[in-house]
Amino acid sequence: MGGHAEVHPEGGLEGAVRKIFPKNYQMSLAIIGLYTGLYLFSKLLPGGKKKAAPEHAAHGHAAHGASDMPSADDPKFGDWLAQEGNFEKMLLAAEKA
Repeated sequence: MGGHAEVHPEGGLEGAVRKIFPKNYQMSLAIIGLYTGLYLFSKLLPGGKKKAAPEHAAHGHAAHGASDMPSADDPKFGDWLAQEGNFEKMLLAAEKA
């Protein structure tokens, strides 16, 4: 069981790269290194503006308005669920998650 035959291109881009990396394993490691370097470089660049968090979520607590669903551990959850249309809102929120 032998390996693959070495490639010896005469010119062009591949010929220039093969002068530096003549063996196949060197070429494959160079390509893996190139892709890894590009990935790490892309992580260093800023990716654009991030969405601002809602004000009540930024403070670490949820507001319990007419349309906001309280936590299931909250004592007000039963009252909220008993109101007209809130059960459907809860089911829609569960479908989206």
